[in-house]
Amino acid sequence: MTVRPLRIGVLGAASITPMALLRPARVLGMGDVVISAVAARDVKRARRFAAAHGIATVCDDYAALLARDDVDAIYNPLPNSHHAWRSLQWASPPRRSAGSPDAAPAPGS
Repeated sequence: MTVRPLRIGVLGAASITPMALLRPARVLGMGDVVISAVAARDVKRARRFAAAHGIATVCDDYAALLARDDVDAIYNPLPNSHHAWRSLQWASPPRRSAGSPDAAPAPGS
């Protein structure tokens, strides 16, 4: 049985993200974790961030990232004023299970 990697989407191009997520995912994930997409308020900043960190997909906005079928979980380094709102948006039915610590599989996967 082949297990697919955990595919993480990043909300924002925050300076903490490389230390808090990208490096550990690459070192400790050993292929079991993939950073699949990034989105930021400024799409140009998201493109620069993606290029600097080897992230293949840049979304035009946060909503586009949250709607992707190739994102199993999110990393949310947004300011506190946006953190809860975007996380709740991510966990909203029918796509995700808010009651589970794990992200539910996307429909059709």
